[in-house]
Amino acid sequence: MKEVIKKIVVVFLISIGINMSAFAQDNPKVELIANYDSLENSILLRWAPNTSNLWMLAMEKGYTLEKFVYQKDGKLLSPPLQKIILSDKITPQPLNEWEQLALKNDYAAIAAQSIYGEYLEFDEVDNDIFSIVNKSKEQDARFSMTLFSADQSTAVADKAGLFFRDQNVQKDERYLYRIYANVQDSIIKADTGLIYYGPKDFTPLPQPIIRSSTQEDGMIQLYWLKAPYHNVFTNYIVQRTQDLNSGFKAVNKLPVLNTSSGPKKRNNYGVFVDTTQLSGTVYYRIIGEDAFGIKSEPSDTLEVKIMPDFEMPMPQIDTIYNDKEGKVFVNYSLKNDTQYIDKIFFERSDKADGKYKLIESDSILNHRNFIDKQPLRNNYYRIGVAAFDKMQYSMPSLFNLMDSIPPSTPSFKSYSLKDSTLTLKWNANSEKDLAGYRIYKSHYKNQEPSLVAEVENLDTQIQFVEKQDFINTGRFYYLVAVDKVGNSSKLSKAFKITLADKIPPSPPVIRDVNQHKNRIELSWILSSSTDVKNYLIYRKQSNYNNYELVGMTDHTHHSFIDEVSFKKNQNLFYRLVVIDSSGNENYTKAYSFNYVKPKNITPDYFIDVTEDIVRIDWDFQSSENSEFSKVKIYIKSEEGYRLYREKNIELENFSFEMKKIKKEDIKVIFI
Repeated sequence: MKEVIKKIVVVFLISIGINMSAFAQDNPKVELIANYDSLENSILLRWAPNTSNLWMLAMEKGYTLEKFVYQKDGKLLSPPLQKIILSDKITPQPLNEWEQLALKNDYAAIAAQSIYGEYLEFDEVDNDIFSIVNKSKEQDARFSMTLFSADQSTAVADKAGLFFRDQNVQKDERYLYRIYANVQDSIIKADTGLIYYGPKDFTPLPQPIIRSSTQEDGMIQLYWLKAPYHNVFTNYIVQRTQDLNSGFKAVNKLPVLNTSSGPKKRNNYGVFVDTTQLSGTVYYRIIGEDAFGIKSEPSDTLEVKIMPDFEMPMPQIDTIYNDKEGKVFVNYSLKNDTQYIDKIFFERSDKADGKYKLIESDSILNHRNFIDKQPLRNNYYRIGVAAFDKMQYSMPSLFNLMDSIPPSTPSFKSYSLKDSTLTLKWNANSEKDLAGYRIYKSHYKNQEPSLVAEVENLDTQIQFVEKQDFINTGRFYYLVAVDKVGNSSKLSKAFKITLADKIPPSPPVIRDVNQHKNRIELSWILSSSTDVKNYLIYRKQSNYNNYELVGMTDHTHHSFIDEVSFKKNQNLFYRLVVIDSSGNENYTKAYSFNYVKPKNITPDYFIDVTEDIVRIDWDFQSSENSEFSKVKIYIKSEEGYRLYREKNIELENFSFEMKKIKKEDIKVIFI
């Protein structure tokens, strides 16, 4: 018997090409499924370990199968539930009990060889590690083939110790079935298989869905939907008939196996090739079979008309021309057999390898021309021929209509600015041969714009990263529409956008600070920025940490008088803050000034500068204190104020000549 089994296994493995690692898993456990046999009022149980090591140990130690009645008449029973041990050691049947089944069932021969067949001998002296690896691979292969064979035949699953029929079943009850391998956790720790099931949980198998067929060299290839039923059916049976009244018969001696899965397109469909040479009309249907050997209802019937042996017609475009109205006429011819043509298609695209649009179709071969009433400016035409389930196309032929008319001038619609991302939107042109748009930009309205982007599709918006670190916040955009021939529209009107002003104004420069009695006068050089709104004057005393706002002027003023009444001498610090129309700020460096509390009331004095002649007058009589005796006159230079003259206070005036002197450059001090 062993020799017979070995031959069957070898032939069968070659014919199906099973992937031996398909059942490999990481965590040892026993999987359990159930079904209901209404004819014998019994529950069918199938299980399988998920690793080869657990399988080997369980074949020796066996499985324990337990049953609990936990629901009756739709009501849960109160614990403790009665435990029924259906079997405490389910193992594969001895080899001699497999012989009769193996002679008529190839899957039984495979499983018997996998369980009881002799292991290959490996040289353990020269290369021990490779010996271990090879033994492991052989064990995985035997394990995979045993589970595979059990999935294809319930009788094989029963012989292999992977099946049980529970005949003590009540239709109004539900049960908890539990199965585990009789292996100590210290050897291998495996999860227990559990399932809740009762007769009312039974659902009939779904009906397979047959999709389509193709024909090539006299062979018929069938396709049916497989992906949704990957965990339902283990194999499929293909049936055929040429007479619906005589019934269907199986075409395949061996079932079509459900061995692949995954997202790839080829795994979504089951495929069977019928190599029988047939003629006329043939009808096919598909039946699915699950792991319990239960067969589904047949699929809908697929009618296939056998193609005769003929040479596919070859269409060819002969001439193309257009009339004054703009219509395009395409004349074509056909070679080879034309009697089997079902339909002829006339298609057009704007690219040779682009997507073709159906212009017209015809099933009458009396005329050999088509008309395109609304052609494009650039046209690729092709003729397609359908015969049975085949298509044949001519080579694409290019035909260009003369075009010198540019698109209409486009126009912008709106813009939005978020952070530095500018989104421009415009109104779509209506030309059918429109190819895209060009976008130009300038920083000033009268400046020559430059090309910044080309939109090679029919989008009506675009985004830019627009830098905002320029003083000029205005941008001007222009739009041009371009057709497929290359004709360009006129430049659109300037579309102005305004960027957020994030550039602070240039700081002013504090030029001078003078004290006159209790009045401190500040003067400064204005900011060079054109969008200045205000100047803020801040003062800080030497014994304070914070500056105090003491005044504000508009953008035209360049001086300010700070009225003070400090009780003692001290050091003061002044700063100017300049603010522009967008709220941006800038400030000067701190300007230090020594404040001297007036000891006396100094005489009044006046300075007049006319044509480089300086005259200084003072009123000695206005002084309420006679302590003053001298007048010192200082002139401002690059190093600061320097003493120019010292005069007796009783003179009451002094004049001198100095070119390019300003009143602000003169300082008078009484001592």
